[in-house]
Amino acid sequence: DIYKTLSEQQRLRYNQLQGLYTNEQYIFFESTLTQTLFGGILNHKKSRHLHDQVVNYVKEENNHWRWFDALNKKCAPQFYQDTPFKFIELSKSSQSLWDFLARHVNWFPMFLWFIYLQEERAMHNDLMIAGMEGIVEPHFVSVHKKHAQDEQSHGDVVSDLLGIYWHPKSITLKKLNVKLLNWAFFEYFLVPKRSAVHVLDEWFKEFPMLAHRKQEILNGFNGLRHNRDFVNAMYGENIIPNTVKLMNKCAHLKPFIGELC
Repeated sequence: DIYKTLSEQQRLRYNQLQGLYTNEQYIFFESTLTQTLFGGILNHKKSRHLHDQVVNYVKEENNHWRWFDALNKKCAPQFYQDTPFKFIELSKSSQSLWDFLARHVNWFPMFLWFIYLQEERAMHNDLMIAGMEGIVEPHFVSVHKKHAQDEQSHGDVVSDLLGIYWHPKSITLKKLNVKLLNWAFFEYFLVPKRSAVHVLDEWFKEFPMLAHRKQEILNGFNGLRHNRDFVNAMYGENIIPNTVKLMNKCAHLKPFIGELC
């Protein structure tokens, strides 16, 4: 276990950088992906009866990303003076693809599953951090406490939208969406690469004495995709129980959720 061979200072700094990166993920989901997706939903007649709930959802998400942005700026102003992102980098082509897919929820309702899953995981993380007063930095605890209070109602809104945009779809469209969900999730969000490697790059920069171990540590990261303990720690059934329950009711989604849990 590489982590156990690190000094206390090296572990602490890695965890701090990872915390900043996790906040960036909240910012990305809630300022970019969710805003685009729900902005499109507001223009659809079929979900008009949920208009007020969706408007409130978007309003709360807009508040949330600003909380996490302010938190990162407070904790690491050297990284975030002019940008909300230090570690997350999306190419223009990737950004265009995400925007296109998210704007067309009628054809790509897999985004609603993705949001539902991430909302439940965020709620789990919020409650865990909120219970660490005296251990975790107080500003982190405060923001996650506030975030948890709003997140409680979000799962119900997304569940209602799945009833509109997912359940009535054809088998062919569902199969296509599951393939897209599987690709996007394992390419961008589960396996530590791209942005997560940027965290390592900064960490190595701050601890040049670890340069001789860089390849060893990167190899360890690359192996996490097949590490069941890592996958379960990220998305185990104890973390996303409602997502697992709902996805197991859909035959096309069982293989996807089976890989996570």
